Amino acid sequence: MTLEIENAPGILSSKAPSQDRFLRIDTALQAKACMAFLQCAEIRVNLRAVGAAEFDTGNEAAERVESSRELGRKR
Repeated sequence: MTLEIENAPGILSSKAPSQDRFLRIDTALQAKACMAFLQCAEIRVNLRAVGAAEFDTGNEAAERVESSRELGRKR
């Protein structure tokens, strides 16, 4: 699986070689952890599954992140 970071200000420059925008992910668990982190930092990501692999695009992780944000606001 490959995680592509889209134009993340402060992380990628427009002059960065295209291979620098990709992160190799070996397991779905690693991908979910990366998605949760990037969504928490409000960085847009594209996920491309290599081959015929099925993958949850991070909706569950996004819901958990949003729930934790709401919890933080209530405190």
